[in-house]
Amino acid sequence: MKVFGSVVSAHRFSYELHKGTIPDGLEILHSCDVKHCVNPDHLRAGSHAENMAEAAERGRMRSGADHPQFGKLQQRPKQAKPVRVLGKDYESIKAAERALGLGGGTVRYWLNHNPYRAQLIEKGR
Repeated sequence: MKVFGSVVSAHRFSYELHKGTIPDGLEILHSCDVKHCVNPDHLRAGSHAENMAEAAERGRMRSGADHPQFGKLQQRPKQAKPVRVLGKDYESIKAAERALGLGGGTVRYWLNHNPYRAQLIEKGR
């Protein structure tokens, strides 16, 4: 919801409307555990630590086998790609820039604008 041109959460607006300003560094906690609730009787100011502690004791924080990411390996793809710069092969763009004493971004610029200076090496070549 927008109030005086700023986006404000409905529960924060309800708290400020009925109970006054929210003290700096505090969050609005829901005693009813309904995050969309705007009933001022269900809202109170509290710290982030209090909010997390309440969530944990009420079973609202999934962890271990209950967590949706449990057992899933999220491997990042290998990001360093071999590159040929000025006729010599390097394991990555960064390695080529270090070995040649070039500034960061130079080899990437060459890859995009001067293909005779730098080329990505495809596997099997």
